[in-house]
Amino acid sequence: MNNTILEIKNLSKKSGNTYRVKNLSMNIPKSCVYGFLGPNGAGKSTTIKMLTGLIKPTGSEISILGFNPFEERKNYVENIGVIFGQRNQLFWDLRVEDSFIFNKSLYKLSDKTYKDRLQFLGEYTDIAPLMKKRVMELSLGQKMKCNIALSLLHSPKILFLDEATIGLDLIVKNEIKKLLNEVNREFNTTMLFTSHDMKDIEDVCERIIILEKGNILHDLPLKDFR
Repeated sequence: MNNTILEIKNLSKKSGNTYRVKNLSMNIPKSCVYGFLGPNGAGKSTTIKMLTGLIKPTGSEISILGFNPFEERKNYVENIGVIFGQRNQLFWDLRVEDSFIFNKSLYKLSDKTYKDRLQFLGEYTDIAPLMKKRVMELSLGQKMKCNIALSLLHSPKILFLDEATIGLDLIVKNEIKKLLNEVNREFNTTMLFTSHDMKDIEDVCERIIILEKGNILHDLPLKDFR
């Protein structure tokens, strides 16, 4: 039985005469948590944006959950969750719960599923006291916890996190990492995680891909990387 959830051959993105990503190939199995490492400009964020269907590759053979992310984006995004650094997905002028209720309707979640999911997420992020607050009143850490919980509300099969812990204090980071580990363990959610914080990578990921100038230098288990 094929356990592969993500298959890529020769993923590339060219801007002018420069390749931001060049000929990346990888197979990622279901429930695996991958960390993407590399200096600024290595191609980490560009790769994540192509895998989520936000930008079109210059060339590739790509299948994630059986979809081509860019060409079949509408059906594809129903199955994924995405977090980009400090980019906010909540309705800025409204209460936190309004964004959750909107996503409940968007993903056609039943009342029971919605309630159960909020209870699970609340055990690890303590978002219940924040639901009645307006988003603009929240701290950075509170917004990030709510954004990550919102991205997990519909039980995505694969979660993409690009610098999801940037700028957060240690306590909030630990809450988020504990949640991600539990989501992976409980629901077999596949995750692709980029961070400049090696401690975050070590605490969440089981395998590491090291990028430099748009190319894969290494693809190895975390224990070998250490």
